[in-house]
Amino acid sequence: MKKILNCFLIISIISGLFVVTNARASHLAGGSMTYRYVGTAGGQNNYEVTLTLYEDCQNGQPNAIDEDNPAFLAVYKSSNKALVAFDTSLRFSPTMSIAVPLSAYDPCYAGSLPTCLIQKVFVANFSLPASSTESYIVSYQRCCLSAANFNLIDPTNQGMTLLCEIPPITNSSIRFLKFPQHIACINKLLQFDIPAIDTNGDSISYAFANSLNGGSTADIKPFPVSPPYDSIKYHSPASLSNPMGIAVGMSLDPKTGTISCIPDRIGTFMVAINCIEWRSGVAINKTLLQFQIVVNSCTGKVPVSGGGDVITIMGGSAQFHATGGIQYNWTGPTSLSDSTIADPTVLFSAPGVFKYVVTVKTATGCTAQDTVQVTVLDHSEIKMPNAFSPNGDQLNDVFKPESIGHCDIRYLRVFNRYGNQIYNGTTGWDGTYKGQLQDLGVYNWVLLYADDKGQMTTLKGNVTLVR
Repeated sequence: MKKILNCFLIISIISGLFVVTNARASHLAGGSMTYRYVGTAGGQNNYEVTLTLYEDCQNGQPNAIDEDNPAFLAVYKSSNKALVAFDTSLRFSPTMSIAVPLSAYDPCYAGSLPTCLIQKVFVANFSLPASSTESYIVSYQRCCLSAANFNLIDPTNQGMTLLCEIPPITNSSIRFLKFPQHIACINKLLQFDIPAIDTNGDSISYAFANSLNGGSTADIKPFPVSPPYDSIKYHSPASLSNPMGIAVGMSLDPKTGTISCIPDRIGTFMVAINCIEWRSGVAINKTLLQFQIVVNSCTGKVPVSGGGDVITIMGGSAQFHATGGIQYNWTGPTSLSDSTIADPTVLFSAPGVFKYVVTVKTATGCTAQDTVQVTVLDHSEIKMPNAFSPNGDQLNDVFKPESIGHCDIRYLRVFNRYGNQIYNGTTGWDGTYKGQLQDLGVYNWVLLYADDKGQMTTLKGNVTLVR
């Protein structure tokens, strides 16, 4: 007779927003326990059990991470919970310790959250008495979970139990292909699949589930006790069907294992999924996948620009110069010559400050926005720079008026620190006097001009000559 096989995988991501005060409560980033049937010999069924731990190398203290080695495993009979076998010297191979790549939730966004994750794999071999009725439970326990888990009650005083139940049938457990999606941006769609495969060719269904507690702050690395094991409780508004406590809920496709949600709070949230193995219409295995989703505010990493702010005059125009994409869409308080091109123009019939927003779409489908502010003056005017560098590089070599609209320059006069006039003209001073380059320093100036309405204006100030 076929019986249900239980194999529990726990995976968690520790939030980079959590400041570590207790290594016991921060270094665990999850793990898994799976098994593979190797064969039968001498009345013993042989199994290869794989324990995979994920450690938080961003927040976890090194000594706490080191204490995960060796791992303690215990095997119990399901019927009477009698201890059958154990291994307290299970060490990982250096070749089985790798840095887990961080999967970005959206290639168009980059979060500011620092995250570091190490995967360590422990492999044990057990020979267990063959039986047509007895199943076995392989267990591992370690404390503790992160305080950053907003949706769990008292997480720092609880750990995790990783286990698998080997039934009296020939079978290997579900295997997980990679670390699941774990980074999300607030108010952005998060959608990903559970990367699981069944090596026996059985089908898999998915459902939300609870995770199991194990260990405590009083005994952070216990010899695994016999089952049953307590579930970790959610903190309201989180629940079994909505583990992140999102106002509009979460969805999990039972056939594909696709999780969809729009996170509405920043923080770290633990989610548990049961991956159920079906053979000939009968459930024979249940694998619990538990992982934390780290939600953070995200900044756009699409390098777009609207071209910079603009100053013009009433009756004049401005032309924008957006860059960084293949599609553009401009919006603003007045109409543009063409709102779907990179460099539209706009006419202004009244003074004021106007803001225009350009939405840019890249060739990879990413979008970003930039804002351009246009200041419209009711008459033309002159702006004067406060420094220039006459060094012959053709960049800012001349101190000259910058006209906004049409202005009639009557004169520009420059004086040295002794009050001597060393320039009198209209085109601009090149930093020389009688053919000689002047010293570095501050020079006074006076400008007289007429604006577009004939109004005469005198400006005074100083400019610094630099090289």
